Amino acid sequence: MDKKELPPFKAFTTYEKMVEDISRSSTPLEERPTSLKTFQYTYKVVWMDRRCNPDKYGYVDFDNQELWIDETLFPIKMAETFLHEIIHIINNYFDIVDDSVEEGSVLVQARGLTMIWKDNPQVLEWWTNLLK
Repeated sequence: MDKKELPPFKAFTTYEKMVEDISRSSTPLEERPTSLKTFQYTYKVVWMDRRCNPDKYGYVDFDNQELWIDETLFPIKMAETFLHEIIHIINNYFDIVDDSVEEGSVLVQARGLTMIWKDNPQVLEWWTNLLK
């Protein structure tokens, strides 16, 4: 029996196209959040230049309640990274952290949600309005 070659994973192809399509836009600094309320904590959002930490697009400092995001990212990558770090905060709060799989799982969740919201802005708006 011949093995068939699997087609490329479409979500990543779509994601790459999404990044390419949006990479020319920018987000004004004054619109970016400076804090994020999560459960009983308020995290300070720190906008960093990735040249200061080239290994990370963002990270969470749980001890100091800070969420660090690279301010030089293209908007779609910034949205994904921000959501990625929020998922880390949620996982930490509910103690569902498994270091052996967490980073990969969080990456896929953040990327998937970013793609869904990007492709369905009306659904995101509807969902947001449910929270008002």
